Amino acid sequence: MLDSFWLNRSFTGIRNICYSKMFRRGRCAKCAEPFLNEQAILARGQLYHVNHLCCNYCDERICYIEESFIMDGIKVACTRCFDKLSPKCHKCKRSIVNDYVVNDGGLYHLNCFKCTRCHRVLDVEYFEDEDGRLLDRKCVWGEVLMDHIVHDINNIVPSKY
Repeated sequence: MLDSFWLNRSFTGIRNICYSKMFRRGRCAKCAEPFLNEQAILARGQLYHVNHLCCNYCDERICYIEESFIMDGIKVACTRCFDKLSPKCHKCKRSIVNDYVVNDGGLYHLNCFKCTRCHRVLDVEYFEDEDGRLLDRKCVWGEVLMDHIVHDINNIVPSKY
């Protein structure tokens, strides 16, 4: 079930905190009470009193932008629940929040998907060697050329002259 839950890849934080002066007719999505010159949190296109937005998984109150994520455009999660539920990067094991790369079923942050030799971020043209190491095109061709050079040096036949 979690696999289909994360297909959308839309992990975004709650957008902003605004003031109710801009939304004089606005009402809290949880309690339906109007805002009276107080801060409000805008999440999923709805306004909430600062103390009324809660994590959909643990019911912990979410009061600041930095404390929350909207997952799959539907549910709000606190950072602790998001960290538990979110997919992890195959390399660094941290939560994947934004764009990512999929390779052999493993998910990677874009900055973690690097060549194992030169550590440059890989683009669409990369290779895996027989040990499963990821290599960019330059490093692959460098290895191939070095293998041929070493092979040819070891097979030099002494000249008769």
